[in-house]
Amino acid sequence: MPDPIEFRAHDGYCNDVIFTPDGRTLISAGADTLIRLWSVDSWEQTGELAGHEKWVECLALSSDGATLASGSTDRSACLWDLPTQSLRARLDNHRNTVPAAAISPDATTLATASYDKTVRLWDIEGAEERAVLCGHPRNVVSVAYLPDGALLASSGIGEEIVIWSSVGEEQQRIATGQQAVGAVAFTHDGEHLISYGSAGRIALWSTADWTETLAWTSAAAGGSSLALHPSAPLLATTAAHNLSLWSLETGALLSSHTLKPKGVYACAFSPDATHLATASADGMVRVWDY
Repeated sequence: MPDPIEFRAHDGYCNDVIFTPDGRTLISAGADTLIRLWSVDSWEQTGELAGHEKWVECLALSSDGATLASGSTDRSACLWDLPTQSLRARLDNHRNTVPAAAISPDATTLATASYDKTVRLWDIEGAEERAVLCGHPRNVVSVAYLPDGALLASSGIGEEIVIWSSVGEEQQRIATGQQAVGAVAFTHDGEHLISYGSAGRIALWSTADWTETLAWTSAAAGGSSLALHPSAPLLATTAAHNLSLWSLETGALLSSHTLKPKGVYACAFSPDATHLATASADGMVRVWDY
């Protein structure tokens, strides 16, 4: 990989990054309680959102780019109106850290995962809790919607991925053989679920029958994030100090970058696939151009 563009995004850890659907803005979340917006043209800061009391752990965007959701170690999730950069609602029902969130494709529902062992579903317009999903033995750390919104996947400490209906009814459990599954994501065509286990095992599961169709092991254990290339069969992953790029067709490692002494927590592709951004423990955002 070529050398990246890099800039300090936060004081302390930078925990997550996400691009807006129009590709014009990168959003970062930090341990300094702040969410910051950055122009993709100049990498200059264009906004700042303050509403959490502790670390901001995760970000999620609606498909139209109007609603931003964030989760925090202060046990809350926040809903933001992105065009006006204003706080719409603070959701306080979780009893522990909220490390992951996802917005349904139709932008009506927010799913939040928590260390309190639950996934909660929220009505975005009314900012009200719809359902509490109980099925994990310990911390839930990742949640993802099927592209058509019909299903939701969640994972955490424990070997099983749980598949839920859009209203929170348990549909399936997938035994991964891993002590924990740090990240899950559905492919763009909805035909596979991808998981990244604690021992470095990356697996693809058919959504037709939930059988494993491809798996490989990364040298970097403790996977923390997955990012799908917008148009090519490529997968970016982060774990410990490593950013890796894989072929989704063969599982082959295509490139890898090591960030030391600090770790890398999250990665995201821009919608046009010209940028791959990472969030790191040194507070830096790094952006690789293709």
